[in-house]
Amino acid sequence: MKMSIGNFLLRRLQEAGIRHIFGVPGDYNLEFMQQLEDRGDPAWIGELPPVLLCECRNLPVIYRPPGALLIAYHNGQPAGCAGVALCPPEASASAWLDSAALISTAVIKRLYVRPTHRGHGIARALMNHAHHHAARHGIDRLVVDGLPARASLIDFCRRLGYTESEPYGAGLPASMMCLERLITHDDIQPSLGPS
Repeated sequence: MKMSIGNFLLRRLQEAGIRHIFGVPGDYNLEFMQQLEDRGDPAWIGELPPVLLCECRNLPVIYRPPGALLIAYHNGQPAGCAGVALCPPEASASAWLDSAALISTAVIKRLYVRPTHRGHGIARALMNHAHHHAARHGIDRLVVDGLPARASLIDFCRRLGYTESEPYGAGLPASMMCLERLITHDDIQPSLGPS
């Protein structure tokens, strides 16, 4: 049975019990997926890179509460996304101990803004909402990883208060740079409401 990537993702979100969707989830391939949809020649789910295929098939696990998949709209169009995914307990337990209390750590995944929507503060709004969400749900630390060549991502995260850190879990390629930011009660933004 042929199914578009968008329809597959929406079906998986529905199966996960998500009732409010503010757009179609995506990642750095979102623009490519949209082009395929627009052409009427969608890719098969099996053609995704293995890591994305696994993530798409396991959305309820990857973004399990208190994690979240955040979608931004701009002028009525899906413009970008960011995920907040809890680090596995064993990764958090081995890497983040503070005064004998386990620190809850989540990773920012799939931060993406479509090129036509860049320059409108959407990435900053997504990250502010991720910080707000983390603070409201007891997540103490957010981490971001990226290739050092992605200087704009690294500079952007540094402007948001992220600092260089050790890898947050096993399995990250040595070439990845990790950044972290502690989350505090000050990250709760009343204007964003409950998340």
